[in-house]
Amino acid sequence: MELSWIHRTDKNYLELQITENLHYIAYAGGRKIKKFVDDELVDVFVRMENDDPWEEEKQWLSQFYKDIVGTYKPMWDYDPGQQHGWKVSKGWNQEFPVFGISRKGEYLDRLQRPTSKQIGKDMTTVLKNDEFHMMIEKDDDGNYWQRPWCTEQDTFYNVQPCCVFPENPGRKLIPHDEAIRLIEKYGYAQK
Repeated sequence: MELSWIHRTDKNYLELQITENLHYIAYAGGRKIKKFVDDELVDVFVRMENDDPWEEEKQWLSQFYKDIVGTYKPMWDYDPGQQHGWKVSKGWNQEFPVFGISRKGEYLDRLQRPTSKQIGKDMTTVLKNDEFHMMIEKDDDGNYWQRPWCTEQDTFYNVQPCCVFPENPGRKLIPHDEAIRLIEKYGYAQK
C-alpha cells in the first residue's frame, strides 16, 4: 500500500486525500494524524512509544479502500535473524521493509511513502554543495526548488517531514533567475 502525502509547507503539515469525502492531515512527520470525513474531524491517531493506532487505520484503509490505496502488507513477524536472511536472499540494500514494499520494489516508511519520494528522486538535483549548505532541484516543469540544510543532522532535509525530520520545512520554490545565480555561484547546472 502506497499513500501519496502532499507536504503543505505553508501550513506545516502533510495531507492525504483518499476520496472526495475522506482525507487525513499529519503533523510532525506523522506523530499526530487527524482523520476527516466530509470535512469533519472524526478521529485522531497519536503515536506513543508502545502504541501506534495509525497501524490499525492502515489496515482499515487497505480493507475498505483497497482499489485506491492497495493492500497493506507489513512485515512485522520477522525477528532480526529472519530480517537479515530475507535481505540477503533478496539482495536488499535498504532498511528492512517493516511497513512493506512499494510497487517499484522500494522500502515504504510508516506513512507508506516510497524511499524515492522521501529522498527526492522525483526531481533532478542541479546543485548540491555541502560546504555552503546549498541544494537546488528542478522538477519536470522546469521549476527550481531549494532544499534546506538541517543543522541537527548535519545534512540536507529529506523531502517531507518524517520521524527523523518531524519539523522539516520542505522544499521552497525559488525564481529561475535566483536559481541560476546560486548554481553559478556554488556549483554547476546539469543540463
